[in-house]
Amino acid sequence: MIIAASSDVGKMRKANEDSYFVSDIIGENVVACVADGMGGHKGGKTASSMLCEYIETASYELDLFSKDSDKIVELLEGVIEGANEEIFLRAKSHEELSGMGSTLVMCVASPERVVCANVGDSRMYQINDDGINQITKDHSMVQEMVDKGQITPEEAMAHPNRNIITRAVGSDVELKIDFFKLQPKKGDKLILCSDGLTNMVSEDDIYYIVKNTHSPDEACEKLVNTANSAGGKDNITAVIIRL
Repeated sequence: MIIAASSDVGKMRKANEDSYFVSDIIGENVVACVADGMGGHKGGKTASSMLCEYIETASYELDLFSKDSDKIVELLEGVIEGANEEIFLRAKSHEELSGMGSTLVMCVASPERVVCANVGDSRMYQINDDGINQITKDHSMVQEMVDKGQITPEEAMAHPNRNIITRAVGSDVELKIDFFKLQPKKGDKLILCSDGLTNMVSEDDIYYIVKNTHSPDEACEKLVNTANSAGGKDNITAVIIRL
C-alpha cells in the first residue's frame, strides 16, 4: 500500500479547520480519517483535531486490524461514539466552543477488505478501471433534497444550502453512523476528502487526476491545486490510499 495526504486552507478562509490522520501500516492494514470542523474558527478546529487525535490513540490501542469486518464495525462504532461524547462534553463546558462538531470519514483498509464509516458530508471514493464510485452518502440538506427528487446532483453542487449538514460528531449526545464494507481489487485507490474538494472539483475530474497520476503524493497535490484554481472557497483535504 502507498498512502498520501494533503490539506490546505484554500483561498477564502483564514484558518484550516480540517484535520486528518493516517496510521502507520501495520501488517497490511492502515487506519485513515478526514474531519471537517464546524462551529466557528476555534470550535471547528478544536472539534476536528480532537476527533482525529481520539481516533489516532484508539487505532493503536484497539485491534482495528482484525480480518472480521463485523468486528471492525463494532470497534469503530465504539471509537466514534467515544469521540462524540468527548467533543460534546468539551463544548458544553466551554462557552467559546458551544455548538462545535465535525464531519468524519474514516476507513480501516487492507488489500483484502475495507471498512468505512461516515458522519456528515466528507466522502470516500473508490477508483479503479471501472471508474469512480462514491462509497459514502452525504448527511446534508441538499442530499435529502436530491433523494426526494427536488434537485439534481449537479444542482446540489451549486445550491446555497450545500454546506448545511444533518449529522456531525460532537453536536449531540446521540449519534448515528453509517458503515460500508468493500472487497477491493489490487490497485484500487481510495480517496477520503472534505467538501472543500468535492464542492470545487467534479467527480469526473477527481477520477481523471487520480487515475492518470502515478504517485498518490502528486495526485493529492493536484487535487488541492485544482480545487484552489476553481476558487478554493473552503479548506481542502484529501487522503489517497493505493491498495
